Amino acid sequence: MNDIENYGNRYHVLQSFPMPQLASSREIRILLPASYYESDVSYPVLYMHDGQNLFDKSISFGPHVWDIPEAVDAFFPNSQYDGVIIVGIDNASSHGKFSRMDEYSPWPRNTSFSLPGWDPDVDYSGGKGALYVDFIVDTLKNYIDSNFRTLPDRNNTAIAGSSMGAYISLFAAILRQAFFQKLAFFRRHYGLMTAQC
Repeated sequence: MNDIENYGNRYHVLQSFPMPQLASSREIRILLPASYYESDVSYPVLYMHDGQNLFDKSISFGPHVWDIPEAVDAFFPNSQYDGVIIVGIDNASSHGKFSRMDEYSPWPRNTSFSLPGWDPDVDYSGGKGALYVDFIVDTLKNYIDSNFRTLPDRNNTAIAGSSMGAYISLFAAILRQAFFQKLAFFRRHYGLMTAQC
C-alpha cells in the first residue's frame, strides 16, 4: 500500500464538514483522478462509507483498508478521459460506541433478535439512516458538485460500502433512486435491523 501523502493534490480532506441533518460533523476524504489537474474533463462520483478505511491503514478504524488509490489507478490507467472522483465519508465511530450503527441503519435495531455476548446497549442503536442519506444527497453531493468537476446526473453517481455500509448503500439507492444509478455492496449486513411495519 502506498502512503496517501504520495497522492499530493489529488487527496483532499474536508475537516469537520457539517452534517446539519444529524446535528454533527465529519471528515470527508476525496481522491481525484490522476488526470484531474491536467484536463478540463468532468468525472463521475462514487460516494463511499467508512471513509477512514478507504485510503490509509494508519487511520483505519478496523484491521483492514480498501487501498482505494491503488485500485482506482489500476482500473483507470493514466488515461486523461478515464477516472472517478471518490468521496469517502468517515463513519461515526469516534462519536460514540454505536454511532456508526445509528447512521448506517434506517430503523432501530430489531430487539427480538440478539446474539450471545452482544453488548446490551446495541438494543438502542439504529434509526438515523434516512437522515444520513439525506446528508449525502442534499448537503454533501451539492458541495462536491459545486466545488469539483463532476458529472452530477444519476447516470454518473454511485454509492458503495461494506457490512453496515453495504446496508445503508442499498437503502440509499432505493430511497433516493433519482440520484444513484450504480450501487456496490460487499458483505451486506441483514437481519439485525428491520423495518417496524
